[in-house]
Order: sequence, then structure tokens, then C-alpha cells
Amino acid sequence: MVNVNKSIAEIMTHCVISVPMEDSVEKIAETMTVKCLSSVPVVNPAGEIFGVISLIDLERFRLTRQNAKSARAWEICSMKPILADPRATVLEVAKRMLEHNVHHCVIAKNESIEGIVSSMDFLREYVSITEPA
Repeated sequence: MVNVNKSIAEIMTHCVISVPMEDSVEKIAETMTVKCLSSVPVVNPAGEIFGVISLIDLERFRLTRQNAKSARAWEICSMKPILADPRATVLEVAKRMLEHNVHHCVIAKNESIEGIVSSMDFLREYVSITEPA
């Protein structure tokens, strides 16, 4: 059984790559491909969280056939991303993600990114606990 009272900080990805809101969609797509990322937080010039770009956002953009060199992160990101405190439990964050129908949650303290958690992190946690020894 997964320990749902475990802190989300114990399963989140700590080393988060974020992108400036003025980065081109082309540059962001390249970064996500090279780093094998399924999402990136978008930050404003002050370093505060502005939004999140996921692979789904990139695919939606590709379908519009717009120019990826001239389009900017702030234009395609999901605004008002789901945030959680690093002290929140796995259960609390999972419930928030389900309520908002999202696959990623930025873990932040005072607008400073501490980590990110994805639905894959929950699966990894579940599999690591349920695998036979």
C-alpha cells in the first residue's frame, strides 16, 4: 500500500528546469526533447511561476501550424498552474491533480519552485512499494 501521508517532497523531482516566459516555443520544445521532460514551469522575469507547458500544450501548438520561432512561452502555457507546498502529503497533491484534471503539479514555497511532481511520479512510487522483494 502506498503511504499517502508521505510528504510530496519525498517523491517529487527536485531538479526542475524552468523556462523564461519570453523563450520561443521552438527552444522550449528542443529543451523538453533533449532533457526528456513532459512539462516545464514558465517563470516571469522576477523568477515567479507564470504557468506550465506540457507535451500536450506543445502538441496543441503544433496543430495550429504557427511559427515556433516567433511564438513565446507565455502564449501557449497553461496559466494558473496547480501549486502545492512541499509539506503537503502525497494524498493531498494527488487529490488536487485529480480535481483539476492535470498531470503535473509545481511544488513551491513562497513562489519559489522547490520541485515538480507528475502522474508518473505517483506510478513510480506505487510500483516501488508493490514490487515483490
